[in-house]
Amino acid sequence: MMRNAMLVIGVAALVAFAAGATGQEDSDAAAESAAAGVSIDGFPFGEKYNYDDFVALTGRTLQFSESPMLQAMVAAGDLPPVEQRLPDNPLVLVPWEEVGQYGGTLQYSHWSVGGDTNLRHINGERWAERLPAPGTNMTLPFNGELRPGVFESWEYSDGGRTLTLNIRPGIKWSDGVPITSEDIRYSFEDNFLNADVYANPSRAANWGGAPIQVDVVDDTTVRLRWAKPYAGWINGDWRPGAWQHPIRPSHFLKQFHKDYRSMDELLPIMQEAGFEGASDWGRFYLSVDPGRWRGQFISGGLKGTFDMPVFSPWMPVAEPSAGEYVLERNPYYYMVDVAGNQLPYIDTVHRTFVSNREVVDLAIIQGDTDFQVYEPTLESFTLYKENESAGGYRTMLLAPRQDMTGVIVFNLTTSDEAVRELVQDVRFRRALSLAINRDEINETVFLGLGRTAQISPIPTSDYYEEGMDTAWADYDPDGANALLDEMGLAWDGKGEVRLRTDGQPVSLRIEHPELLASNTPIAELTKAYWEAVGVKTDIKVMDGANFWPKFFANDIQVTVWQQHGSDPTDYWVTRLTPSRLWATWYDTGGAEGETPPDWVQELFRLSEIPEGTPDRQEAIDATKEIYRMLADGLWEIGAVQAPVPFIYSQRLGNIAPAQERNLYRETIAENAELWFFRN
Repeated sequence: MMRNAMLVIGVAALVAFAAGATGQEDSDAAAESAAAGVSIDGFPFGEKYNYDDFVALTGRTLQFSESPMLQAMVAAGDLPPVEQRLPDNPLVLVPWEEVGQYGGTLQYSHWSVGGDTNLRHINGERWAERLPAPGTNMTLPFNGELRPGVFESWEYSDGGRTLTLNIRPGIKWSDGVPITSEDIRYSFEDNFLNADVYANPSRAANWGGAPIQVDVVDDTTVRLRWAKPYAGWINGDWRPGAWQHPIRPSHFLKQFHKDYRSMDELLPIMQEAGFEGASDWGRFYLSVDPGRWRGQFISGGLKGTFDMPVFSPWMPVAEPSAGEYVLERNPYYYMVDVAGNQLPYIDTVHRTFVSNREVVDLAIIQGDTDFQVYEPTLESFTLYKENESAGGYRTMLLAPRQDMTGVIVFNLTTSDEAVRELVQDVRFRRALSLAINRDEINETVFLGLGRTAQISPIPTSDYYEEGMDTAWADYDPDGANALLDEMGLAWDGKGEVRLRTDGQPVSLRIEHPELLASNTPIAELTKAYWEAVGVKTDIKVMDGANFWPKFFANDIQVTVWQQHGSDPTDYWVTRLTPSRLWATWYDTGGAEGETPPDWVQELFRLSEIPEGTPDRQEAIDATKEIYRMLADGLWEIGAVQAPVPFIYSQRLGNIAPAQERNLYRETIAENAELWFFRN
């Protein structure tokens, strides 16, 4: 089991440290407050231990302490003491630089009123943790070493078909109610398998084509049983099926669930939220609990959903204005540092809303933001560096978790039949790839700091194979024209645009949301390259509220995204997610959508192997075959693998080592409970 494995992790690195641990005297020393500067020398970088394993390795016990903010609440009788709020076996985190100090408000800006990927990472709810090894990411599956989190331990059996989960005893939601097996049972049986809420069950709930079986053993032990091996599930908190988080606050949500409350009681609440009748209950329930990436979405569709308990470092407490959020520390958070200080160090998070990315840049250079994860761009890198001293911040260039930036993604089932015929022809996709000048994109958009490549695993990956990153990636307009000629797409009389066999111009529409700042200039350059070989191209930049309905309605022809080649089951590569009719066929087990060709069905089959098999080599072999297929078939086109900027205040501690270790910016964000303000 996982706990037993933890006992042997890092022993050699801790021998010298533990040698001086002789009992209570050392325990008391280790339990001094955060400001005392307890040494972390001897601990493996960023390691995470179950507390009992920590004691076994070091011989030290910890006296737990808390933020002065919470001490005042305990003194006032508003909270129980910290020892009663922590679980029986807390998770112990090793700080990246030093044991921090409590206090402060973490301020940053974002340009979207709704979802926020910054929050998704700094305040996400993770049932397991990953070590921040160089070049890995906490939430990127199958990379880096997995550690306990909310689950104290776990064990697979029956060839990967059964997973026994042991919830950390005594762990609590932010309202003080224990997290129990019922929260997992409810998540699957009353939520994901409820046809009124999800017309198509999540893949995690229906793996192998049959509903998951959830066996409650006791209050803290659950067995999940699937129809076929799902040995990768615990690794998969970035999987599409796992976006719907498997641990829900059932005690809170049952008050909105029709199986636990009468419709007569629910209807007034629903109507106040804008839902008219009983038939709207499923949509109403999703407005209360949107289900994806808990921590990213703060404002629910129902008055009072700020009260929904969490197990993230901070909990939402106020929305002073549209898009402005205030979060405060979770008094029941289950992690401590090596000195026994309950995390997080920072008391409050304040997210302000701004109109666009340019305003974020202004906030950065003026020193009005403490960190920015996703908004900084390479285009503004010189601007950031020139203003570091005046703005009181630092700029790091880091490897992107999304290894490829500016990916051109085709919808091979687009509702426009004429366009569909074109994009389903591999010669057309290869021609469009050859038409792209990747070197120019690198120089123009990424200051020459990137690496031009086709979509592929990074060269250091287990999944990489020579030739994957160079397939159809040369800038070769003549080769592109030859392929288009071969397809019979002749030029018009003026030599300006190619014509389809029905005499209409060959044209494509690129539509993309404002996700990454680099997407728009890449789309504009791509338009010029494609029009140079006769393919008329229109571009439309949209906000998410307009893009996603069109996307899921199968009305997108081409979009611009990002891709991570380090993930063997990336849902854009392997699920053909933009090709909605094929993706729907797969997601519904053939009940809906359109039956895809044999090569797509083979892709779907291969994509399940890394998630299901307990055999690492089998997973590697299947993943390599997927990327061989992509190199040949190019249902997505890559351009540049480029570094990304990360901005943080000079006052913030436990961040700086990320650059030396080449960590992803997301890895930094997912350790935000360890950030602290110096002085």
